Amino acid sequence: MHGGDLDERKKAEREIHESHTLLTSIIEGTDDAIFMKDEHGRYLMVNSRAATLLGKPADEVIGKTDADLLPPDIASHLAEADRRVMGAGDALTVEETLPVAGVPRSFITTKSACRDHEGEVAGIIGVATDITGLKETEKALRESEALYRAVVEQAAENIFLVDMETKRIFQANAAFYDSLGYTAGEIENLTLYDIVAHDRASIDRNMERILEAGRLHLGERVYLRKDGTFLEVEVGAAALSYGDVDALCVVAHDITERKDAEYALSEVREAERRRIARDLHDLSLQHIASALQMMQATQIEENVGDDSDLGRQISALREAVRGLRGAIYDLRLEGGRPFVRSIESLVEMFHQLYPERDAKLKISEDFPPDLPEPTKTQLTRVVQEALTNVRRHSEARSVTVGLGLSEGWIEISVTDDGSGFDPSERVSEPSPESGYGVGLSGMEERMRAIGGELSVESEPGAGTKVVFRVPR
Repeated sequence: MHGGDLDERKKAEREIHESHTLLTSIIEGTDDAIFMKDEHGRYLMVNSRAATLLGKPADEVIGKTDADLLPPDIASHLAEADRRVMGAGDALTVEETLPVAGVPRSFITTKSACRDHEGEVAGIIGVATDITGLKETEKALRESEALYRAVVEQAAENIFLVDMETKRIFQANAAFYDSLGYTAGEIENLTLYDIVAHDRASIDRNMERILEAGRLHLGERVYLRKDGTFLEVEVGAAALSYGDVDALCVVAHDITERKDAEYALSEVREAERRRIARDLHDLSLQHIASALQMMQATQIEENVGDDSDLGRQISALREAVRGLRGAIYDLRLEGGRPFVRSIESLVEMFHQLYPERDAKLKISEDFPPDLPEPTKTQLTRVVQEALTNVRRHSEARSVTVGLGLSEGWIEISVTDDGSGFDPSERVSEPSPESGYGVGLSGMEERMRAIGGELSVESEPGAGTKVVFRVPR
């Protein structure tokens, strides 16, 4: 043999050895079980993982069949799969269950026919992947989904999903159908615009707010039933991914009974307010005003100056009369008058009680004369509180109340030319000494109750502007 031939043979043997080493490393390094059987089902090769699953060392597995190693029913099932592969000559993927250390485990096994040098089927080669963890995860997911559906379907709240892009309602629970009068088949043609009794600009703006915040409490809203009647609800919503859809999950709590009770209570309170206001006006105010007139007459008769005791008492009594008139006005404020008229009255009363301060009202042409409850009541109260803050803390010479609309929002502003303050220095727990902080905290709570927003623009020496915004 020539030296060159010898070198070539050694090179080939080395390459074969390296390939065998690499193949053995791959077979032994994988977490999958790899095995080979002859046409009679006897094991010709198993890797370490396969030997572990069969519960024997590899050298004790070689030459054995599944019948020698496994319970009869399992061995019979495996042998049947082997015969199908050898009979068809094609690959077959099956799910199998094997006892491992006495515990059943699930496997996905791919078996292929193994052929001899003449092309005849001489056995099979297989690769088994343990999917027990995956099966357990799938089971837990199914149980979780079943629990979720049971909770959602039995919930008293209206729960539904909306496609963010199309605004189409594509899933809802039983309470939704019961409350709004639709059937499961009918929601395929429904969009958010069909059931929310507010203008589109307001709906679109709220969806933008939810996307920005992730989740949002929208407060009280009005929905439209199939029969055309209205349903009052308190709404919370969250953005989420549902499959390949960017969705909105809406939870709407029916507050009809609560609103009816509140209305009945407000009727009682309104009657009581009117009675108290009437009694204060007809009795207390008249008596105090009469006493004031007599004291003023005495002051004139005796030619007593304002800096005397009598003069100071008359001044204090005038302040009491003015305060009492303001209190009587407050009691009459919630008498069911339109919103714009209530704000006009607030500004008018501010001017009457404090004539030294200029009070103006600016109303945009498109602003509606009235607003629905509870928006009307809460906005009236926050404007009243803002004017009180101007009186108590701002030292302002003038104040302007503005009513307008802005991109689907009702926008109300109270602007003064007073001393101003630094909004960033507001305390977290306001006290009477903290000035604007007390009123602002109360106003913020009222705005949150109706799904609105409050913002403050101010700086020391440059006045203050408080803006209230609520979706239309």
